Amino acid sequence: MDTRFTQRLPLGDVAGHCRVSERTLTRLFAESAGLTPLRYQQLLRVERAEHLIGQGATVEAAARSVGFSDARMLRRLRARTQIS
Repeated sequence: MDTRFTQRLPLGDVAGHCRVSERTLTRLFAESAGLTPLRYQQLLRVERAEHLIGQGATVEAAARSVGFSDARMLRRLRARTQIS
């Protein structure tokens, strides 16, 4: 997940790759990382986007570069991350 976080990673595909059910994957991942797989992927994307923005990229360009279809989700996640 760390190397493919910009790609769409359906939970069923990841679970199948790990040879466990989606529910088991989510439970084990949360126990290990403290986050669901989706939340972990979102945080990786936000961190990379923050880096790109810091390097001069626009929010829209950074959002697309890390796998979001537009900047709305990035803005929403950035606001949530700053509050948390």
